[in-house]
Amino acid sequence: MMGPGITRTTDGLRVRDLTVTFRADGRDVPAVRGLDLDVRPGKVLALVGESGSGKSASVLGMLGLLPPGTRTTGTAMVNGVDLLSLSSAKLRRRLGKDVAIVFQDPMTSLNPVHTVGQQVAEALLVHDQGLSSRQARARAGELLARVGIPAAVRRLDDYPHQFSGGMRQRVMIAIALANSPSVLVADEPTTALDVTVQAQILELLTDLCREQQTGLVLVTHDLGVVAGVADDVAVMYAGRIVERGTVDELFYRNSHPYTQGLLAAVPRIDLADYEPEPIPGTSRSAAGVDVGCSFAPRCSWAAETCLTDDPPLQDLRPGHGVACLRAETVAAAQERKSR
Repeated sequence: MMGPGITRTTDGLRVRDLTVTFRADGRDVPAVRGLDLDVRPGKVLALVGESGSGKSASVLGMLGLLPPGTRTTGTAMVNGVDLLSLSSAKLRRRLGKDVAIVFQDPMTSLNPVHTVGQQVAEALLVHDQGLSSRQARARAGELLARVGIPAAVRRLDDYPHQFSGGMRQRVMIAIALANSPSVLVADEPTTALDVTVQAQILELLTDLCREQQTGLVLVTHDLGVVAGVADDVAVMYAGRIVERGTVDELFYRNSHPYTQGLLAAVPRIDLADYEPEPIPGTSRSAAGVDVGCSFAPRCSWAAETCLTDDPPLQDLRPGHGVACLRAETVAAAQERKSR
């Protein structure tokens, strides 16, 4: 889907010590605490966790898309540029070109009073790719065809309400990938879609990103989706990453009790007598964490030290990080169980 004249590096995304703090009732309320992420070119990183764990706040924070009054610190490097250090004007020039985003609901993301063709062409013209208006329109037709819109050229003059939910999300993907960004963020992009359409959209996203060597950050709470499309996984709880590694490591050698709880809560159709096990208690936000491990109140493995000591994210194995004081014990139990 690369357009004529487009050249870019493919360094992926490198996030370090990302912290997001909201201001509410006269006090600072943390939402994300010291998050580190690496997204490789052409690879899919799934960011997973329960609602309220800080997934969306993380990706919107690194892109400067959170509301005024929010404080975001740390670094988010794309192509050698720290997005968090840019002014609003300079950041706007990067968004859609070096890094792009696909939101949850395509109906509220598209402008209802402009045609689909105008909106796709605008994504090209605003970043000055050296195209005339006529060339941008022709390129918009190519992009719509590439994302699977039937009779794409004829539909350039249609409005968003004339498309189904799945077709609108395909339009959003065409806009996001129009300038061949190095990094694409997809924030639960299939939430508003039917199950069968979800699979089509996810397959389209991952295929196009691998084709363009675009790093994809997929925000989701659906572990079935993660198993099918991700290369790497980062599990979030209460505003921080508690486990990260390759998809195989996270599914078959997971070592954090929260990751194990998420997997145990997923229904399995391959086991007739399997009953999902919900995680006891209620999820916590980063604002509710004072001392100790944030998951300790819900954890069957918790020891006394877990209530007072905050575990750092450390490599249990090369490339497999776990933030748990009892990670080795949990990992050993998991390996015995899987034999």
